[in-house]
Amino acid sequence: MPTIQYFPNQSSDYTAVFVVKSPAVGHTGLSHLAEHMCFRGSDDYPADHELFVINTLLPVSINASTQQGLTYFYVITKHKKLFAQVVDYLYAGLTQYSYSHESLLAERDGVLVNELTLLEHSPDYARDAAIRRIDDAPMAYRHAGGYSDLMAHNTMEQVIAYKQKWYQPNQITALFSGPSADISKLINPVFQSRSDGRFTSNKFSSSGDAALLPLITYGEMEKRQTVSTWWFPSVYKTELHQYEQALRAQTEHLGEVYIDPETNHQDAFALRFIHNEDNHDIGALKDALSVLCLDEKPSLFDDPKLPCEVNYLIQQYHNQSARKAVRTKSFSDYLDNHHQSFYAPIIGKGKVIPQVQFNNTPSRIATQNSELLSIANLPSLPRSLNKLAAQTTQSAPFAKHIHNWTFQVPTASYPQLLGKLVSPSFWYPRTRGECYSLGAARYNNHVFIYGAQDVFSKNREQWCMEVIGSSDIFG
Repeated sequence: MPTIQYFPNQSSDYTAVFVVKSPAVGHTGLSHLAEHMCFRGSDDYPADHELFVINTLLPVSINASTQQGLTYFYVITKHKKLFAQVVDYLYAGLTQYSYSHESLLAERDGVLVNELTLLEHSPDYARDAAIRRIDDAPMAYRHAGGYSDLMAHNTMEQVIAYKQKWYQPNQITALFSGPSADISKLINPVFQSRSDGRFTSNKFSSSGDAALLPLITYGEMEKRQTVSTWWFPSVYKTELHQYEQALRAQTEHLGEVYIDPETNHQDAFALRFIHNEDNHDIGALKDALSVLCLDEKPSLFDDPKLPCEVNYLIQQYHNQSARKAVRTKSFSDYLDNHHQSFYAPIIGKGKVIPQVQFNNTPSRIATQNSELLSIANLPSLPRSLNKLAAQTTQSAPFAKHIHNWTFQVPTASYPQLLGKLVSPSFWYPRTRGECYSLGAARYNNHVFIYGAQDVFSKNREQWCMEVIGSSDIFG
């Protein structure tokens, strides 16, 4: 059984958060892959598009977020019965320890490589990657998300071993809040029906794992720059952020100064200085830092991307709201110790698309809750796609930029869209790993079908026309 905790809350929503320790394994992204596999189906919920139907057509939100060696899987809804069923679905995925070879290939070589490739096109992300990948200091970040060229080296055996170590029921903490006083009666059957003996011998073969060529390589040696890094306890991060722009302005003629956004495994953060090898550059920055008077300010867990009810439960888990500041050395005491590494730009390359067969298993949650399925439950369009959506009209419904696209669904097609979204066929591009993200959503009172980091984006306009005009989208 997991450790179960209940917290009172004035919200009308039922909320669950499963907390799982998920330490990074170097920069391989193994923990990230294990997180994704929790949503690739289970013995009790074999449909691999279950997550997408739930988030698209039902009045519920389910997702996961990893921060500082912990993964938070959450469910939130106002519907009591639906809450218990989706919690059961999620817990079944967490405690699933065997997968088909094809589902691993699709998620690893398709979905995750697409996701990481998308991130690696961001200048800030690419900068952080160029520093982190070759920094081997004891305090260096261990990037849980992984990098696109390393993801394919994770094997089935490693995924299973990782999940069996960190996703055992007694390693999981389940946090709950909701309007009902009998919430314990609501969710206890979920755990009582699943014994701790669900581990199997996991008979699988990894002999067919695709050996992908590296997608990223280091830039030329002459383009590398020196990176000086100072590590500070996280209690100084809030105040130092207030001076970040001023520090950049004072030292922009010497190099680039910035605060790394993440906190490492020792609850410390990095101040980076990318510069040439002239030690006078380091001294100039130290002089600017030495005059700062910073106080320790422990910060509450608060992720703006998560629902407030989820943030509340995570805060309660850490008991941060009542935690007092821990005395450390003064800020200036950390300036004398810095670590030097290199900045190596990364260069993206092509990728291989995994060949995966169709899974026609229907969604169990959708079948159990057919009365709640509705286009009215569609989520908002991801903000990164809003500009593309704004370019579309009813007469010119498709807009594409590189590998991202949106398609404005004609109003007359709304009635039949529900059935298409429930079908496994609609989700094949995502479950086969052709794209990072696929879905249906609302923007400016219109309904859109969309895709992100889709390697077949040039074919999607015709695909969308087939979706809204044919009962069999693969004709």
